[in-house]
Amino acid sequence: MTAIPVHPLLLPIVTGLGYFLGAKLGVWASAMSEGISIFWPPNSVLLAALLLTRPKYWPLHLLAVMPAEIIADLPVFTLPQALNFAFVNIIEVTLAAVLLRRVADPFTLDRLRNVAYFGLIAMFLASAGAALLGAWVYLMTTDSDTSYWGFWQIWWFGDGLGLLIFTPLLLSWLGRLQVPATSRVIEAGLLFLMTLGLCMFSFSAEPYQVRGLPHLPLLLLPLPIWAAIRFGLRGASSIGLTIALVAIYHMQRGVGPFMGENPAEGVLRVQEYLFVVVFTSLAIAALLQELRDRNALLETSQGALRLAQRELTSANLELEHKVRERTRELNEVNVRLERQALTDVLTGIANRRHFMAQAEVEVARAHRHDRPLSLLMFDIDHFKNINDEFGHANGDRVLVAVTQALHDTLRSGDLLARIGGEEFAVLLPDTDIDRAVDLAERLRQVVEATEVACDTRSIRVTISGGVAALCEADSNVEPILKRADDALYRSKANGRNRIARG
Repeated sequence: MTAIPVHPLLLPIVTGLGYFLGAKLGVWASAMSEGISIFWPPNSVLLAALLLTRPKYWPLHLLAVMPAEIIADLPVFTLPQALNFAFVNIIEVTLAAVLLRRVADPFTLDRLRNVAYFGLIAMFLASAGAALLGAWVYLMTTDSDTSYWGFWQIWWFGDGLGLLIFTPLLLSWLGRLQVPATSRVIEAGLLFLMTLGLCMFSFSAEPYQVRGLPHLPLLLLPLPIWAAIRFGLRGASSIGLTIALVAIYHMQRGVGPFMGENPAEGVLRVQEYLFVVVFTSLAIAALLQELRDRNALLETSQGALRLAQRELTSANLELEHKVRERTRELNEVNVRLERQALTDVLTGIANRRHFMAQAEVEVARAHRHDRPLSLLMFDIDHFKNINDEFGHANGDRVLVAVTQALHDTLRSGDLLARIGGEEFAVLLPDTDIDRAVDLAERLRQVVEATEVACDTRSIRVTISGGVAALCEADSNVEPILKRADDALYRSKANGRNRIARG
C-alpha cells in the first residue's frame, strides 16, 4: 500500500480531523436513544492511519483522536462517557493495528488471506473485545432496558461494521490514484446510479421478510459483487458504503424492511445485512485481485521464460558457431602441428620420423603383396666446406635447392625425406634395385647440373648416393637402410659424386 503523500508530522492532524468527521457520521447513524450507532466510522480512520504510518508516529495519532472524540461526543454524551469511549476505541484500534501489522507489513486487502485476517482480528477479536468495555460504560452511564449483552452485541457489530466499510475504502483510495479509461468512468457512474436507485427502492419498502431475512435488500447483493469484479477493492468498498448510508438514512426515518418491534432489533438486522453484503464483495475483490496478480506474474514468468529460451537459443547458436570456429582452428593447428611433426622445417619434405614410419608401412605392404621395394640415400658432398666458406644461410639455400631438384625428378609415389643435416633418403615403392640405381643416377646428374645462388656468386654441388633393395629376410626397414648407408659411404670413399649399390 502506498503511503499517504503527506509529511508524517502533519498526518496526526489529518487523522484527528478525519476521526472527528467519522464520529459525527457515527453519531448521525445512531438509531437508539442510548446513542449507539449502527456503524462507527472513526475507528476505521485511526486504523487506516496506523496501518499506513510507521509505529514511531502512532502516539501522535492516538493523541489526536482524543479531543476529536470528545468534541464529537459532547452534544450527545457526557464528558466522562466521551473519555471512556475514546479510551476504549484507542485500545481497540491499537490492538487491531498491532496484530494486522504482524500478519503482513505493509498490510493490504488485495489478498483473500488478508481479508480473512482482517475480519478475524479487526471485526471479531478487537471489536468484540472492546465491546466488553464499551457495553459496561453504556450500562453504567445510561438508563436503558437493554441488557449488557445487548449493548455488547450492538457495540461489537457497530464497531466491526464501521471498520469493515470504511477501512478498505480508506486503504484503497489513499494509494496513488490511476486515471481510469473513459469507458470505465461511465460504467462506474452507471453502477453508482443503479445502486442508489435500487437502494432507495429497497430500503423504503415496508418490513417484509422471508424466513427471517429481508427480501428486497438481497436484490442489491449483485451490485457490490459487480463492483468487486470490475473495479476491485475501491469499487466494492465504495458501493458498500453507498448501500450502508442509504440503509441507515431510511432507518433514521423509521422506514424500511429492517424495522422491528424495537430499535435494537432493527439495528442488529441492518448490521447483519451490511456485514454480509460488504464482506462478501471485499472477499471477491481480494480473490480476483490475487488471481489477476498471479496471472500477471505467470505471464511475466512465461515472458521471462520465453526471453530466456530465446537468449538460450541464441547463446547455443553462438556457442555452436564458436565451437565450430574453435574446432576448425584446432583442426588447422593440429594439421600444422602434425605437418611440423612429420615435415622438415627448412626444406618442407618429410623428416626422419615420417620417413621411418612410412617405410615400415611400405615394407609390410611389399612383403604382403610380394612387391619390390628400394631405398636411396644421398649426402651432399663437402657440405661442411660450403657452410664454412659461404655461411650457414647459404648452406640452407643449398639444401633447399638440392631438395627442389630431387623432388622435381622423383615420381609422385616416391617419398623424399631429409634424415640428417645434409643427408636425404628416398623410398621407392614397387621399384627393383636396377630401376632404383637408374633413378639414383638421374638424381645425381640433376643435382650436379643445378646452380645455387649464394650471395654474389653461384655454386654447384654434387651428391653421393647408396641404393638398397628389400630382401625376404628384412622384417623392417632398418636392414635396408643400413645397406643403403653402407653403399653411400662406399660412394664417398671412392671419390664422391657417384652411386653405389648395397
